[in-house]
Amino acid sequence: MVLLETKISEVKVETRIKQLGFSNHFRQDAVGFSGGIWLLRDEVGTSIQVLHSQHQLVHVKAKHKASTVEETVTFVYANPHRLETQVLWDDLCSIASTISSDAWMVLGDFNDMHLPNEKYGGGEFCWNSVNAFKQCLESCYINDLGFKGPKFTWKRNNLQERLDRVSVNERWNVTWPDREVVHLPYYSSDHRPILLGNPSIINQDESKSFKFLASWLTDDSFEGIVVSAGTNPPVG
Repeated sequence: MVLLETKISEVKVETRIKQLGFSNHFRQDAVGFSGGIWLLRDEVGTSIQVLHSQHQLVHVKAKHKASTVEETVTFVYANPHRLETQVLWDDLCSIASTISSDAWMVLGDFNDMHLPNEKYGGGEFCWNSVNAFKQCLESCYINDLGFKGPKFTWKRNNLQERLDRVSVNERWNVTWPDREVVHLPYYSSDHRPILLGNPSIINQDESKSFKFLASWLTDDSFEGIVVSAGTNPPVG
């Protein structure tokens, strides 16, 4: 699990991560209450090596323990200020120059859009910022993975935009052709959670599979139930 723009003071970070029940984590702390990237994981399925981090990204090598397959993943939180964002685009292009035959995925909150139809409401669409974003992705040879669910991932009053996405290179697409992105319902944030996975593998054994209903996130009691279940797991 990756959490972006956490807006939690450093004093409360360790307590909050323990409550979520993950055995290991890496975090790029927020500057004040701006930004923040938390990479939360367990030790069961995947090993993670952090290769590079700065306040707008965490770049890792992930190895799946059940196989020899590796992938390179960059988690992004783009600063909404354009001068800072250009630093991020330059850093991504620099990382791309180190990617040879690796499967590479870049995902997170880019605070920018590709096309006018990724915005509803608000002021005029800004082509200048979009062109810089698109040029970065083209230079990195990564393409949008698409999604299922509602189009927009962020809202504020009557303004809605698609700011969050997953982009991959061709090697990644060939290695994992069945993975898909799902935009989940809003829950305690102005951004939608994004789920990346392979439903056909998750549900291959229907008698034992766990089914998650996205609508559960809309219930005010959901977080308390999850925390309680993690603290006092059922026996038997």
